Amino acid sequence: MADPETQLRGGPLCFGPFRLSPGERLLTKDGEPVEIGGRSFDLLVVLTEQPGRVLSKRELLKRVWPDVIVEDGSLRFHMAALRKLLGDGTDGARYIATQIGVGYAFVSPIERQGAPVPEVVTRPLAGDIRVPARLPHLIGRERDVAFLMERVIDTPLFSIVGAAGLGKTSLAIELGHRLAPAFANRVAFVDFSMLENPAIVPSMIAGAMGVTDRRNDPLAAILEHIGHEPFLLILDNCEHLIEQAASVAERIVSEAPGARIVSTSREPLRIRDEHVLRLEALEFPGELDGRTLEELRAFPAVRLFCERATAADSALTIDYEAMQLIAQMCRRLGGLALPIELAAVRAATHGIVATARQLGERFSLVWPGRRTAQPRQQTMQAMLDWSYDLLSPAEQVVLERISVFVGPFSIDAAVEVVADAGILADEVAAAMDSLTSKSLLVPDTSRRTSTYRLLEMTRAYAREKLALRGRDAQREIARRHANYFLGELEAAEEAINLPQGTGQLRLQLGNIRNALDWSFGSQGDPKIAIPLAAVSAPLFLALSHRIECRAWCSRALERIREYPCDDSLKTQLEAAFRIAG
Repeated sequence: MADPETQLRGGPLCFGPFRLSPGERLLTKDGEPVEIGGRSFDLLVVLTEQPGRVLSKRELLKRVWPDVIVEDGSLRFHMAALRKLLGDGTDGARYIATQIGVGYAFVSPIERQGAPVPEVVTRPLAGDIRVPARLPHLIGRERDVAFLMERVIDTPLFSIVGAAGLGKTSLAIELGHRLAPAFANRVAFVDFSMLENPAIVPSMIAGAMGVTDRRNDPLAAILEHIGHEPFLLILDNCEHLIEQAASVAERIVSEAPGARIVSTSREPLRIRDEHVLRLEALEFPGELDGRTLEELRAFPAVRLFCERATAADSALTIDYEAMQLIAQMCRRLGGLALPIELAAVRAATHGIVATARQLGERFSLVWPGRRTAQPRQQTMQAMLDWSYDLLSPAEQVVLERISVFVGPFSIDAAVEVVADAGILADEVAAAMDSLTSKSLLVPDTSRRTSTYRLLEMTRAYAREKLALRGRDAQREIARRHANYFLGELEAAEEAINLPQGTGQLRLQLGNIRNALDWSFGSQGDPKIAIPLAAVSAPLFLALSHRIECRAWCSRALERIREYPCDDSLKTQLEAAFRIAG
């Protein structure tokens, strides 16, 4: 049952027509006693202790059933009974909000009767830092921590923006602990991943700060609590509540001059006074040739993989060959912390070689992580489901269709492949911008022509989503993709033997190979396959890929027997076949 000492503290609580007296274990409605079971009463007491705060199922079970082991079903049963008793949902009355898969929050305004109490509960005592425990050490983020520690103190709002699984939350938690002395330990951390209802964002912030609202205006209570003194507020996982989080943050920084807010999200809040740190991936080796084992281990992404893998299997040994595979996996995972950790745990149980081979395949999306992690951080599938569900229908379609690209691709290529009667070219471009701002699409502006790419696990996930649209949808996108690169190679035929022409096309080898694979496959189109093999042959020869050139030319010449084509194509293929030999 609930803590007796907590129950007895303070006077009765009033909400709606109800009056709750924890010390007397009495609930009345309009002055009349209400028959309520003991467990339901304890649940109500625990929920009303911290109105607006989402209490996890685990926390509720621990508080209400401290001495027995019960299933989630018991909690759901008693919660349903409590809601029915309160008339929750009847005539607009609303008392308990459910955050699916997480827990429950009491959302009705509460007044405490008895001895006069201040409208806002007193501030936490010095040393009461309301921030989760930090990691023993944060790998590869020393520069980011130093930068934020210098800037946050003098900046009203700093947003840490980046892709899912990049380590934004860990960085924010570390920052909260490091900066606590500068704010006299007045620091609060709000995890919005547990919240689905935007309407109770202010209440959840108040609950995380230890503020109880007596006037049904949690934002006013928050501002009064902060006052003019320094206060650091960390708003984590804002992406699915971006508008409400932005509105509350702007109000706080404009009316509480001592407040400093650090937010984490897939995209900026886009409000006044916001500064943004776009968090980069952990550094990983681009090229492996000539690097020693220790040089590879020095890269933060590789170091994180090794630490997590050896923690999962202390007997695991990592030799030079294994270290090279680990470095390659870190590169394929784009230096993202969460996927690296998931792959490392997999490597500890199934071996480094097998993990490297399976990486990026469909089933690698469900490799499990820590049991105690948030549900959306336990697998790559769950993490990407979270991001995908926040996209608009147009953004979802664009993400699925661009999964046909392997490696870098241009905006022109995306428009050519993705756009059709259902989604126009300007909508594709707008969706690409949005996917980039939400960190699902990675831009590369280092070259003369800007390109984009999908991280390998994101691409695997998007391919699965595209497959759900049906075989015809997959075939049409693959056909457009192959047609596009057929046209590109035809247009570049004269430039292939020039250094700059070969250099640009070298970047598209993944896409060209993908187009050839599909064209010659069971679902492919010989009318694309044969000319594509012919126009790609000069590129393979220019790059000294003679064996590959000969293989594609051979397949094309075999197809010509079934699908006659222009004599010039046959001559071109035969010549390339001989040269490659």
